[in-house]
Amino acid sequence: MKWRQRKRPLLKKHDIFLQKLSDLLEDGYTFAEALYVLLPHYTTDVVEAERVVRQSFEDGKAIHEIFEQLGIAPQHLLLLELAAEHSDMERVFRVSANQIATRIALEKQTQRKLMYPVALFIGLFVSLLLFRQYFLPNMTTLFMSRGEQQQLWSTTLFLKLPDILFLLAISAVFIGYAAKVYIQRQPVARQLQLLYSVPGIRQHLATMHTLNLAHIISGFLQSGVSLQRALTHIEQQTKSPHLGFIAHELKHLVLNGATLSQATRQTSFFRKDFSSYIAHGEFHGHIGIELQLYAKIIEQQQQERQKLYVSLIQPIVFSIVALCIVGAYLAILLPMYEMIEIM
Repeated sequence: MKWRQRKRPLLKKHDIFLQKLSDLLEDGYTFAEALYVLLPHYTTDVVEAERVVRQSFEDGKAIHEIFEQLGIAPQHLLLLELAAEHSDMERVFRVSANQIATRIALEKQTQRKLMYPVALFIGLFVSLLLFRQYFLPNMTTLFMSRGEQQQLWSTTLFLKLPDILFLLAISAVFIGYAAKVYIQRQPVARQLQLLYSVPGIRQHLATMHTLNLAHIISGFLQSGVSLQRALTHIEQQTKSPHLGFIAHELKHLVLNGATLSQATRQTSFFRKDFSSYIAHGEFHGHIGIELQLYAKIIEQQQQERQKLYVSLIQPIVFSIVALCIVGAYLAILLPMYEMIEIM
């Protein structure tokens, strides 16, 4: 059965829904029972949501496929896809709920910080556009009528400052989109090579791949799944080709006799301290528990770093707006001074 495209997700408050789902599973509910208990409270269309879930169970859909039909964002489906393989669904739902809650909080914080400066910039842009459209031609005519050939170059330059910034932003978006399309058309190995060659992106991807692998491997190992089988499951998942390729490389090294710490040290896809944490866990025989703790530490560091980045957005945008305001004042005042000199 081919699922039709929906304009909006059936689920609402994804983070709370997954947290409640985790709580019900811990209380002894089956996955199906927990879903049917929660759907009436966290869906925009209860009848349609129950129909989708019921049809999914009849068709033998996997857990991540059910959540995908309900509207969970793709970036959160990786852990959900692998949850059924090691039966630690309670922890995975809880982790996914925390990730979604963090993302929502950061998005709201970013919107609040950008709302006023963006509105101010738009108002300033419109004001300068009107000034350039109606007032500047009259000033030019006045100068020409006095026998002056001056073209008010400084005023024109300052009035074009918002246009220049706008064109720079559009150019950056276009270049970024073109680069994204080009990279997506490359083989996975080439994609990783290109992405890891960019300093800022390299650090971000290394952190995300380390975080995801730590979460997934810890879940598998604590459930009694062997390392090789865990890497096989990660290699075969469909939501992250990059992580699948990385798991393939790690699996090849492990099959050739390397430990997980040695394998991660020989690759360049992870944070530098990842292999040392794994080695510590291997030495004490608690690698699953220590990887889970390590993942929590990374998540906390990542959240603090994201909050710092968000806090820097507003000063940067205000600086750009201030530059435009100074340009606007100069665009208006310079002709006045020139006119006074002529008089």
